[in-house]
Amino acid sequence: MMQDRQDRQERNARKKGRRGVMIGYFVFVVVVIAVCTVQITTQAVGRLGGISSSTPIDCDRGIESLMAAVERARSAAATSHETETKAVALFRASLEPEWSRRGDIERACAGQPDRLEALDAVIHLGFAEEHAVRRDAIELSDIRRKAASLLRRPASPSLSSSTQRESWP
Repeated sequence: MMQDRQDRQERNARKKGRRGVMIGYFVFVVVVIAVCTVQITTQAVGRLGGISSSTPIDCDRGIESLMAAVERARSAAATSHETETKAVALFRASLEPEWSRRGDIERACAGQPDRLEALDAVIHLGFAEEHAVRRDAIELSDIRRKAASLLRRPASPSLSSSTQRESWP
């Protein structure tokens, strides 16, 4: 009888311990998921909406500044011979500070459907250009590597000028 009672108390204690560990594990998992969700959402919203500013913005000038930023970023990334990650990072950095004011520009263009359409087109162009930078960096990396290795290779003995063939018109 005494043994049964001790066994039952021991089983109950183990049950409580297991339950406590499971609750602790569940709370830990929920906290990790919540923190990750907040971080991802904050970055996604910040990337799409930009940062609000107290400086007033003219709609047309704002759209023009975004277009200039996209062109500047594309040029900077096009002259870069970096990896995909670095080329995209350079592209994104070159979009600033104009790109972070997209939200303000959108608010300045509120009530002007034609300007909002233009703004949307420029923002879409910015994302398409970023995609093109990524694609170009991937596609050109092999060609760049090959060209660099060929340049490092010792030159073969040159042929006499009379036997050389011109390859350019």
